[in-house]
Amino acid sequence: GPALLGMLFAFGWTPCVGPILAAILFYAGTAETVGRGAVLLLLYALGMAIPFVATGVAFGRMVGALRWVRHHHRALTWTSGSVMVAMGLLFLTNQFFWLSIAAQRLYYTAFYR
Repeated sequence: GPALLGMLFAFGWTPCVGPILAAILFYAGTAETVGRGAVLLLLYALGMAIPFVATGVAFGRMVGALRWVRHHHRALTWTSGSVMVAMGLLFLTNQFFWLSIAAQRLYYTAFYR
């Protein structure tokens, strides 16, 4: 179970991580000093590790949130399904741009006045 899950995670993760890691290794290898290269690699490692550590630390709180989701599963399913159908109809009738315009106006009204 866990080993298979880990292998599947690594398989899915590799295309996302590979090019970024290659670029960081290239920059670290051509850095002016070893210290600067080490800082680049340290920042990359922190960027990879912090989300996993934060997820592990917050897991206890997430259990409570998941309990709420489980309790409201039917309402959440119907609401999200209705939103998806409405968005599909907007795309199908070529009316989605009206929603986009309304969202832009709301954004500019909220943050630029």
